[in-house]
Amino acid sequence: MQQAESLSDGAWIPRARRAWPEWRGTVPAPPELVARFAPLLIALRWGTLSLAVALGVIERSSRHAIVAGIVLALYTLCRTLWPIRYDQTGPRVSAALFVEVAVPLTVVEVTGFNSSPYLVCLVVATAIVGFAGGLRIVASLSLLAGLAVAVPSMVLVSDQGLAASSVQFAIELVLVGVVGGFSRTLIEDARQVGEG
Repeated sequence: MQQAESLSDGAWIPRARRAWPEWRGTVPAPPELVARFAPLLIALRWGTLSLAVALGVIERSSRHAIVAGIVLALYTLCRTLWPIRYDQTGPRVSAALFVEVAVPLTVVEVTGFNSSPYLVCLVVATAIVGFAGGLRIVASLSLLAGLAVAVPSMVLVSDQGLAASSVQFAIELVLVGVVGGFSRTLIEDARQVGEG
């Protein structure tokens, strides 16, 4: 009974912060960790972009979907040639990670919300931000991205089934981001155990 009282009065918050130190500050992944996974992240970017373009061609998407795909391809090319610098901390990295989600989110918004062929690019961007930025950053960004897809779809679409699938996608997007952030935590823990 005494333990339940101590948890109800808010004493659990400091314990939770000690258990998840990542929630105290926005610390990006160490540069050497991201460098080890850079080829995989680049391959994921280009692979999902190729898949999204193929889906757009199969669905015979409109001209604005093709233009949006070109914008996403240019952004992907820029991130391939000039990746985010993780040797810095603070607002610069947070802003770069925000742009990492904002660009595909804008493309998804322009090309049909939950029916966009570029949804898969948004999912991968969220996973990359989770891995590179950690749980604190990805929790807010993936929630915003999910809401940005779900809310307009629910308001603009009269079909309840489409609105429900949009909400389901938003939840999945948050979960993908959290898994990306948690995988970074696991890899860092495994690295620390391996070092000693």
